[in-house]
Amino acid sequence: MKKILLLLLLGCSFAGAQVRFIVRVFDNDNILLNNTVNSIGVANIVRNLDYPGQRLNALAVIVPNDSIGQMRNTLDVQYTGNYLFIPDPLVTPNEGSGDPLDDPILPTPASSNPALDSLVPGRPVAAPPSGPIEGPVIVDIIGTGIDQSHPDLSGLSFEPPLSVIYSLGGGFLPGDFDYHNHETRLAGCIAGTTTGLLTALGTRTGASYRSVLCYDKPAAFAPSVPATYASDCIAALAEVIFAHEARLATPYLHNHAAVLCFSHSVESPHTRVGDLDALFDLAWERGIVTSISAGNRIEAAASSSPAGAGEWIAFDKSGDIVTKRYWPPLGAPSYDLPGTVGFETSGDGAEYHLKSGAHDNTAFPSNWVLGGGIGSALNTSNPIGFGPAMNGGVDVFAPGDNIKVPATRLDPTTGAGPITVDGTTYFLKQGYQTGAGTSYSAAYTAALAARILQLRPWASPSQVRDAIIGGGGPFNLLDVPDLTSLDPMTLTYDDWIARYQEIALFGFFDSEGDAKSADPDGDEIPNVIEYLCGMDPRFPDSHHAPRITLDSDNFIFKVEMQIAAYLPDPAEIEWQFQSSLDLENWLDEGQGVITLAPHTESNGDGKDLTGSLAYTTSAVKKFFRLQITATP
Repeated sequence: MKKILLLLLLGCSFAGAQVRFIVRVFDNDNILLNNTVNSIGVANIVRNLDYPGQRLNALAVIVPNDSIGQMRNTLDVQYTGNYLFIPDPLVTPNEGSGDPLDDPILPTPASSNPALDSLVPGRPVAAPPSGPIEGPVIVDIIGTGIDQSHPDLSGLSFEPPLSVIYSLGGGFLPGDFDYHNHETRLAGCIAGTTTGLLTALGTRTGASYRSVLCYDKPAAFAPSVPATYASDCIAALAEVIFAHEARLATPYLHNHAAVLCFSHSVESPHTRVGDLDALFDLAWERGIVTSISAGNRIEAAASSSPAGAGEWIAFDKSGDIVTKRYWPPLGAPSYDLPGTVGFETSGDGAEYHLKSGAHDNTAFPSNWVLGGGIGSALNTSNPIGFGPAMNGGVDVFAPGDNIKVPATRLDPTTGAGPITVDGTTYFLKQGYQTGAGTSYSAAYTAALAARILQLRPWASPSQVRDAIIGGGGPFNLLDVPDLTSLDPMTLTYDDWIARYQEIALFGFFDSEGDAKSADPDGDEIPNVIEYLCGMDPRFPDSHHAPRITLDSDNFIFKVEMQIAAYLPDPAEIEWQFQSSLDLENWLDEGQGVITLAPHTESNGDGKDLTGSLAYTTSAVKKFFRLQITATP
């Protein structure tokens, strides 16, 4: 009898087990999806991924094991197989050292930081690299939050945090807080007073920073190994892209510069979540430079989401091998669950993202290995033949060992504060620790990308990527490029109009919108002049167009115009004064005396140019005009 009872209890236990899934359909009818799932009566919807602007309609649900078949049957009836029903895997930070309870927090920073000492000998630099800090560069850090009050982060400009955490409630601290002590460390690598690469380069305040929270509070706020779900990371990334849309609605490319740091991976090696990868690709295409940690496992670096983003995926559909950059294919008219899914090894898509592995801090860096087969390998082929070779999946090897970083814990007795969390009084124990992992590598790479955008705010993500890794790979961040002699990062007319086509609302540019003579914003300035003068073809901004004035008292014709800062060469604009006696035959008069003023926040993406032409009085009537032509 006891044996029978035991079997019954075990059966009940198994029947009650629950698994978290992502349900994804290829339309924007989120109400229908919710109604379909709720009609089953067994699923608990834990997250609604309703982002039509990001082409995403999905739910994260918890389903008892014994109801999975019922769920599939209902979805089959409603969507005739055109859906995804996949596990929602855990995601964890790519920090090898963790934050064990016995790891002390030191009150003062280390006297030296090998990572920065190797990157920038004699840091901080005597003077920041030449070039303006143009435009509001924003650095988003997705994960566990940032302790904005940490002394090592004082003086930084923080945007209000974005959060997709459900259980904030009254216990969520004002502004931001890092319960897991991970993103505070990364913010320190990027712009900490004593630990940041941007500090070493002299430009830590030339950007604003924002944390995007997708990790819940740990129990009793004790240091713990943080974990969240892929669907939570998908929501966080969608919110970043959504927030970026507002910035894209402002004029001029220099207002849109953005970097995203993501130092987490799906916990199970070789596990891909298509929508997570697809949203990273979309962020890149929308102009956000994405710095992603490759992961800490030698045998799996860059093979799990999202470090696999930007690589092509091959899947088997009805016996045919189909290749798409996105998996699942966005907006597919029909979709069958793939029988096989595998990585293409051709390297297609490698122009996407900056995927960082870790090396140590020696003059001749080797791969960082924490032990037990963990670490990202340098110059190592993929040992199990799954996915691209290591060097095809890892773009940048940056410092990841013996990193000195700021750290914060909630302490019940001593520290800064006090603060109240969920009705309990705590203090902030703030100090420094030493860490290791590819998390730090991605943060250093993000910092370098931010510095490049400070110098070239109109640069596309691909241009920033090329500036860091060049034509070769993998690149070692120890060979940090000479920022004083950056390539011009120019934009041809085709580059320029393509960027605006990406960020404009759908249909803003009609079929003739890319013609050089078109005027999509209706300000009577053709696109080619807007390109040459650093204007924005989406907004009427004729006040930045060339202006001609006559100083009759001093006999001077003057032209005031902008020369776009992104032109391959200012000489690309061929302009001059011309004169005529009959309005039919024109003579070149030259450009007169030219003065050039630097870029300011008020003059679009250009530099102010003034040309003054002196003329002599004459009894003969004479006409003047300004001619502007563009070289091929």
